[in-house]
Amino acid sequence: MITLEFTLVDHMTGRDGDQIFLVGDRFTVTSRNIKCGEVEREVTVINDGLCRHDGYFVAESYKDVRDIIANKIITASVKGVKA
Repeated sequence: MITLEFTLVDHMTGRDGDQIFLVGDRFTVTSRNIKCGEVEREVTVINDGLCRHDGYFVAESYKDVRDIIANKIITASVKGVKA
């Protein structure tokens, strides 16, 4: 299991919100363009397969999220923790 920390993007306004922590061992990551009123931006969508079927919209880039997850999994496996 790994713990991830990202900046949540509000679904209604498209603006950055609070920090979100996701815990799990399997994640699906995609990117999507959203438009909320005057705000249009690209967000990264993380789905943990457990909650929120539309995934969590986060501010970090797809590449950054992918790299963070990969590094956490490698670190967990080196420490002998099941990832």
